[in-house]
Amino acid sequence: MKSQLLIDTDSGMDDIIAISMLIKSNNTNIVGISTVNGLVNPVIGANNLGRILTYFGTPIDICPGVTQPISIKSRSNQFPVIDQKRSTELSFLKPILPEIFIGSQNSKKIENWIYDKTIRSGGGLTIAALGPLTNIATTIQKYGSRFTSKVNKIIIMGGTINCLGNVLPDKNAEYNFYLDPQAADIVVKSAIRIDLVTLDATKLVPVTRNLMDTIAKMTPSSKIGRVIRQIIMNDENDFPYFYDSLVAEILINPTMGMYSKQLAYKVIQTGSKQGKLIRVMDSIGYVKYVTSVNTNEFYNMIVNVI
Repeated sequence: MKSQLLIDTDSGMDDIIAISMLIKSNNTNIVGISTVNGLVNPVIGANNLGRILTYFGTPIDICPGVTQPISIKSRSNQFPVIDQKRSTELSFLKPILPEIFIGSQNSKKIENWIYDKTIRSGGGLTIAALGPLTNIATTIQKYGSRFTSKVNKIIIMGGTINCLGNVLPDKNAEYNFYLDPQAADIVVKSAIRIDLVTLDATKLVPVTRNLMDTIAKMTPSSKIGRVIRQIIMNDENDFPYFYDSLVAEILINPTMGMYSKQLAYKVIQTGSKQGKLIRVMDSIGYVKYVTSVNTNEFYNMIVNVI
C-alpha cells in the first residue's frame, strides 16, 4: 500500500527535484503540497508548482501557507537575494516550462488545510518538510495533540548535528531552522515522530562533477526527468549538496539512510546562534537523525529517475 504524503516546501530548485522524484515514485500517494515562505513567497511558490504540475499533467491540491515566520524578530532573516530571485523566477526552467497553470490554489487557512489532510488520512500521513517549519508549527499551535497524534511522522530537511551551518557569517545554523527558529523549536519539541535529514547527511551527497558529466550526456525519458536534468545542469552552486533530494530518496527507499536513536532537541531562537539545534539531555525525545547514507545508491537513483 502506498504511503500517504503531504509535502511542505518553500519551492526552491532542490525542492522541485525532490517533488518531481516523489511524483514519479510508485511508493507514495501525494495528498497535497503546501508552500511556505523561504526561498519563494508562498503564493508565487504555489503558482510556480502549479505550472510544473500542469507540465507534468499531474493535478495535486496546492495550498499557499504562512508568509511570515512566527517570531517577529526573525522577519528580517532571508536567503541570499540571488537564490530567491532564481527560484522565484524559475529562471533555470524557462527553456522548457510553459507559462500556463491549469487549476487553482486552495484558499483555506494553511493550518486548517493541513489538519484536514491529516484527519482524512486516518493516522497514516507522513509529512515531508523541505523548507522552514512555519506551516507545521502553526498547525501544532492551533490543534495541539488533535493534530500531532494523527501524524505518522515528519521527515525534515533542516538543522545540523556536528557540522557547520550554511548561514553566514557565523555558520551556526542551517537556513530552514534559521529563518523561523521558533517554528523549528515547536516542531522538534512536539510529540510527533521526526526523522531529521541534517546538513551533516546532505554533505555525504554533493553535486559532483562526475554526476553532472553523466547527466549532461543523458536524454530524459519523461517530462519529470527533463525538469530534474534541467535544474541540475543549470545549478550555479544554488545547492552544492542534494538537500531535499535526499529526503525524497529516503522516502522512496527507507533503507537509503541509517539513523541515530531517538533523542530530545530544542532550537535556539535568539542571538548569534539563532536556529542552532541543541540536544536536551535527560529528556524524552522523538527525533532521530540520519547518520549515514548509501551514496552509490543515491546517485544511481538520481540517474535512473532522469
